[in-house]
Amino acid sequence: DYAVLVYGTDFASGRFLAVVDRAHKPIAFFDFAAYLTPPKAVAKDASFVQGQVEWAVVKDQVLYVSTGHRTYAASSYGKNAYVTAIDVTTGELLWQSDSLVSNARNFLVLGDYIVSGYGFTAEPDFLFVLSRGTGKTVKKVPVKSGPEVILEREGKLYVRTYDTDYVFAIDGK
Repeated sequence: DYAVLVYGTDFASGRFLAVVDRAHKPIAFFDFAAYLTPPKAVAKDASFVQGQVEWAVVKDQVLYVSTGHRTYAASSYGKNAYVTAIDVTTGELLWQSDSLVSNARNFLVLGDYIVSGYGFTAEPDFLFVLSRGTGKTVKKVPVKSGPEVILEREGKLYVRTYDTDYVFAIDGK
């Protein structure tokens, strides 16, 4: 029912989100600056940890957004790669997931769950199932390398990682 438009100074610096309805009427506008800078960073890596909006979806008046930076988690002391839920109508923060759960190009909202992925070069690689109501991790599935794209089709979950393709059955639990 909605489209989410991400704006930034270039392709890698999404910071602003506009939510529009089917008639292209603006519904909400958000500045994610407060969500993109970690509380602290390793001094030599400070220029690499400015985050960006990676993916966003609106479902049932809730904006779900993946934010993070594209360097090692240690550079920001592990404070990276979140999914955040915001009420589109009020702008209220509903929840933010634990860190290091979402740096794939996208995530999926499936029923009561969000399926996301995290991995980076020499870091652990996982597919995550988060509660849509709380953002808490419900399930964590190890994968061979960092998830890049997550798709659902005909009851199956397709996950493309850096070097492996996975197909999972979706059981709704």
